[in-house]
Amino acid sequence: MNPSLYPFYLLSTPHGEHDVPFFEWLVSTNVFNILLVAAILSYLIWRFNLFGIFDKRGEEICRDVEAVERQKEEALRHLDEVRARAKNLSAEVEEILSQARASAESLSVQILEDAKADAEKIIESSKRRIEVEQKAAAKDLERRLMEDALSDARAELSSMDAPQRKQSVESFIDTLPSIQAK
Repeated sequence: MNPSLYPFYLLSTPHGEHDVPFFEWLVSTNVFNILLVAAILSYLIWRFNLFGIFDKRGEEICRDVEAVERQKEEALRHLDEVRARAKNLSAEVEEILSQARASAESLSVQILEDAKADAEKIIESSKRRIEVEQKAAAKDLERRLMEDALSDARAELSSMDAPQRKQSVESFIDTLPSIQAK
Protein backbone atom coordinates (compact mmCIF):
# COMPACT_ATOMS: atom_id res chain seq x y z
CA MET A 1 0.00 0.00 0.00
CA ASN A 2 1.12 3.50 -0.83
CA PRO A 3 1.89 5.27 2.47
CA SER A 4 0.48 8.57 1.24
CA LEU A 5 -2.96 6.96 0.86
CA TYR A 6 -2.97 5.52 4.38
CA PRO A 7 -5.20 8.20 5.92
CA PHE A 8 -7.87 7.43 3.35
CA TYR A 9 -7.46 3.71 4.01
CA LEU A 10 -7.93 4.28 7.74
CA LEU A 11 -11.14 6.19 7.11
CA SER A 12 -12.55 3.57 4.77
CA THR A 13 -11.89 0.50 6.96
CA PRO A 14 -13.63 -0.27 10.22
CA HIS A 15 -11.74 0.22 13.46
CA GLY A 16 -9.21 -2.54 14.17
CA GLU A 17 -8.98 -3.98 10.66
CA HIS A 18 -5.96 -2.06 9.46
CA ASP A 19 -3.11 -4.00 7.87
CA VAL A 20 -0.50 -1.17 8.18
CA PRO A 21 0.14 -0.03 11.70
CA PHE A 22 -0.13 3.67 12.39
CA PHE A 23 3.44 4.00 13.68
CA GLU A 24 4.91 2.50 10.50
CA TRP A 25 2.82 4.81 8.38
CA LEU A 26 3.92 7.77 10.48
CA VAL A 27 7.62 6.93 10.03
CA SER A 28 7.38 5.98 6.36
CA THR A 29 5.61 9.18 5.30
CA ASN A 30 7.98 11.52 7.19
CA VAL A 31 5.01 13.08 8.96
CA PHE A 32 6.84 12.54 12.23
CA ASN A 33 9.91 14.38 10.92
CA ILE A 34 7.75 17.24 9.69
CA LEU A 35 5.93 17.43 13.05
CA LEU A 36 9.27 17.30 14.89
CA VAL A 37 10.74 20.10 12.77
CA ALA A 38 7.54 22.13 13.21
CA ALA A 39 7.73 21.65 16.99
CA ILE A 40 11.40 22.69 17.11
CA LEU A 41 10.72 25.72 14.93
CA SER A 42 7.74 26.69 17.11
CA TYR A 43 9.91 26.40 20.23
CA LEU A 44 12.70 28.50 18.69
CA ILE A 45 10.24 31.13 17.50
CA TRP A 46 8.68 31.28 20.97
CA ARG A 47 12.01 31.07 22.86
CA PHE A 48 13.83 33.79 20.91
CA ASN A 49 10.75 35.88 20.17
CA LEU A 50 11.51 35.86 16.46
CA PHE A 51 8.22 37.49 15.54
CA GLY A 52 9.00 40.34 17.95
CA ILE A 53 12.45 40.70 16.41
CA PHE A 54 10.96 40.74 12.94
CA ASP A 55 8.33 43.28 14.05
CA LYS A 56 10.99 45.46 15.67
CA ARG A 57 13.21 45.26 12.59
CA GLY A 58 10.20 46.05 10.40
CA GLU A 59 9.45 49.13 12.52
CA GLU A 60 13.10 50.24 12.25
CA ILE A 61 12.96 49.82 8.48
CA CYS A 62 9.72 51.85 8.36
CA ARG A 63 11.33 54.62 10.42
CA ASP A 64 14.40 54.56 8.17
CA VAL A 65 12.19 54.75 5.08
CA GLU A 66 10.28 57.70 6.57
CA ALA A 67 13.55 59.44 7.44
CA VAL A 68 14.84 58.91 3.92
CA GLU A 69 11.58 60.28 2.50
CA ARG A 70 11.87 63.38 4.73
CA GLN A 71 15.47 63.86 3.62
CA LYS A 72 14.39 63.44 0.02
CA GLU A 73 11.67 66.07 0.46
CA GLU A 74 14.15 68.42 2.13
CA ALA A 75 16.65 67.85 -0.66
CA LEU A 76 13.97 68.57 -3.25
CA ARG A 77 13.02 71.80 -1.43
CA HIS A 78 16.68 72.78 -1.29
CA LEU A 79 17.05 71.96 -4.98
CA ASP A 80 14.03 74.14 -5.78
CA GLU A 81 15.56 76.98 -3.74
CA VAL A 82 18.87 76.59 -5.56
CA ARG A 83 17.14 76.60 -8.92
CA ALA A 84 15.16 79.72 -7.96
CA ARG A 85 18.32 81.44 -6.78
CA ALA A 86 20.10 80.40 -9.96
CA LYS A 87 17.35 82.07 -11.98
CA ASN A 88 17.74 85.26 -9.95
CA LEU A 89 21.53 85.06 -9.83
CA SER A 90 22.19 87.59 -12.58
CA ALA A 91 19.80 90.05 -10.95
CA GLU A 92 21.51 89.53 -7.60
CA VAL A 93 24.92 90.02 -9.21
CA GLU A 94 23.78 93.28 -10.79
CA GLU A 95 22.31 94.43 -7.48
CA ILE A 96 25.53 93.60 -5.63
CA LEU A 97 27.60 95.37 -8.27
CA SER A 98 25.41 98.47 -8.10
CA GLN A 99 25.65 98.47 -4.31
CA ALA A 100 29.42 98.08 -4.56
CA ARG A 101 29.65 100.97 -7.04
CA ALA A 102 27.51 103.18 -4.84
CA SER A 103 29.56 102.23 -1.81
CA ALA A 104 32.81 102.92 -3.68
CA GLU A 105 31.48 106.29 -4.83
CA SER A 106 30.45 107.30 -1.32
CA LEU A 107 33.79 106.09 0.04
CA SER A 108 35.73 108.07 -2.56
CA VAL A 109 33.71 111.21 -1.72
CA GLN A 110 34.32 110.61 1.98
CA ILE A 111 38.05 110.04 1.38
CA LEU A 112 38.29 113.27 -0.62
CA GLU A 113 36.45 115.21 2.08
CA ASP A 114 38.69 113.71 4.76
CA ALA A 115 41.80 114.54 2.70
CA LYS A 116 40.62 118.15 2.23
CA ALA A 117 39.91 118.46 5.96
CA ASP A 118 43.34 117.00 6.78
CA ALA A 119 45.00 119.38 4.30
CA GLU A 120 43.20 122.34 5.87
CA LYS A 121 44.31 121.21 9.32
CA ILE A 122 47.90 120.87 8.10
CA ILE A 123 47.80 124.33 6.48
CA GLU A 124 46.29 125.87 9.61
CA SER A 125 48.86 124.15 11.79
CA SER A 126 51.65 125.31 9.48
CA LYS A 127 50.36 128.90 9.61
CA ARG A 128 50.28 128.82 13.40
CA ARG A 129 53.77 127.36 13.49
CA ILE A 130 55.07 130.01 11.10
CA GLU A 131 53.50 132.74 13.23
CA VAL A 132 55.05 131.29 16.39
CA GLU A 133 58.44 131.00 14.69
CA GLN A 134 58.15 134.55 13.31
CA LYS A 135 57.36 135.88 16.78
CA ALA A 136 60.24 133.90 18.23
CA ALA A 137 62.56 135.18 15.49
CA ALA A 138 61.32 138.75 16.05
CA LYS A 139 61.93 138.45 19.78
CA ASP A 140 65.38 137.01 19.15
CA LEU A 141 66.14 139.82 16.70
CA GLU A 142 64.84 142.40 19.17
CA ARG A 143 66.97 140.86 21.93
CA ARG A 144 70.07 140.94 19.71
CA LEU A 145 69.39 144.50 18.65
CA MET A 146 68.92 145.49 22.28
CA GLU A 147 72.15 143.78 23.25
CA ASP A 148 73.98 145.47 20.37
CA ALA A 149 72.43 148.82 21.20
CA LEU A 150 73.29 148.40 24.86
CA SER A 151 76.84 147.41 24.09
CA ASP A 152 77.15 150.38 21.67
CA ALA A 153 75.68 152.69 24.32
CA ARG A 154 78.14 151.42 26.93
CA ALA A 155 81.00 151.87 24.56
CA GLU A 156 79.89 155.41 23.75
CA LEU A 157 79.22 156.27 27.39
CA SER A 158 82.59 154.95 28.44
CA SER A 159 84.25 157.27 25.93
CA MET A 160 82.40 160.34 27.40
CA ASP A 161 83.28 162.31 30.47
CA ALA A 162 80.86 162.54 33.43
CA PRO A 163 78.90 165.73 32.45
CA GLN A 164 78.38 164.47 28.90
CA ARG A 165 77.19 161.11 30.25
CA LYS A 166 74.73 162.85 32.55
CA GLN A 167 73.34 164.96 29.73
CA SER A 168 73.07 161.92 27.43
CA VAL A 169 71.22 159.86 30.09
CA GLU A 170 68.78 162.74 30.76
CA SER A 171 68.02 163.21 27.06
CA PHE A 172 67.45 159.44 26.76
CA ILE A 173 65.04 159.48 29.71
CA ASP A 174 63.15 162.36 28.06
CA THR A 175 62.73 160.37 24.79
CA LEU A 176 61.82 157.13 26.57
CA PRO A 177 58.02 157.81 26.77
CA SER A 178 57.85 158.39 23.03
CA ILE A 179 59.82 155.14 22.39
CA GLN A 180 57.55 153.12 24.71
CA ALA A 181 54.44 154.47 22.97
CA LYS A 182 55.62 153.01 19.70
